[in-house]
Amino acid sequence: MLGLKCKAEKDRVGCLRKMLKKEEKILVILDDIWEKLELGEIGIPYGDDHKGCKVLLTSRECRALSKDMRTQKEFHLQHLSEDEA
Repeated sequence: MLGLKCKAEKDRVGCLRKMLKKEEKILVILDDIWEKLELGEIGIPYGDDHKGCKVLLTSRECRALSKDMRTQKEFHLQHLSEDEA
């Protein structure tokens, strides 16, 4: 979906990291996280590795984000009604 062209499947992590680091500011959204995810292992720079890369995670499992991934900020949202959805 990002249009990455990698020579080999195993180079995908490095290609993604390189592409994201080229951007001065970028927002990465990972929707519906169910368990701990190592961002560095999938090619997403974070923290001091790239201060312009912000990561937004969504999950139905609060523990997956707050305890397992040690997120910095949490915003709890109520379920949408049928009409809002």
